[in-house]
Amino acid sequence: MDVEVKQKTHLVFVYGTLKKSFPNSHLLKDAEYVGEYVTLDQYPLVVGGPWFSPYLLNVCGAGERVFGEVYKVSDHELEDLDQLENVGVNYTRKLLKVEFVESPGRIMEVFAYLKCNYNDDLLKKDYMAKYNDRRYIPRSKRAAYLAQETNLMTSSYKQSQTLESS
Repeated sequence: MDVEVKQKTHLVFVYGTLKKSFPNSHLLKDAEYVGEYVTLDQYPLVVGGPWFSPYLLNVCGAGERVFGEVYKVSDHELEDLDQLENVGVNYTRKLLKVEFVESPGRIMEVFAYLKCNYNDDLLKKDYMAKYNDRRYIPRSKRAAYLAQETNLMTSSYKQSQTLESS
């Protein structure tokens, strides 16, 4: 006798590289898109770090109401997102209230990933309501990026040494 195990689903608010047409959107390919939502409270959304990552800082009341997308995900997909966001170290998964953009007043509680381990310099950056930055460097391209940067620095150093010895 086959017993079908029904998976629990979760609503997740994404505001950065997991949104449609962004580099990590493929991680939500099996998730159900619910719609565009905006946080009820204000949060600082900034771009930072060497990979130009979007960070939603865990400081309620500062910043802007942040726009993003809500997806319905399975337990397994939620675990994958927790791993991507390094929950417990770099991010915390927290319940937030969001409002449906197309139907103001329609509010629901969803999970979101908020940066919890950060340098206070991020609070000095410009806050944004909507992430549209395209400079983010996905994990799959970081080794090549570092190699390119190292080559540029080495070339620049060699050039300066040549000029000094002339």
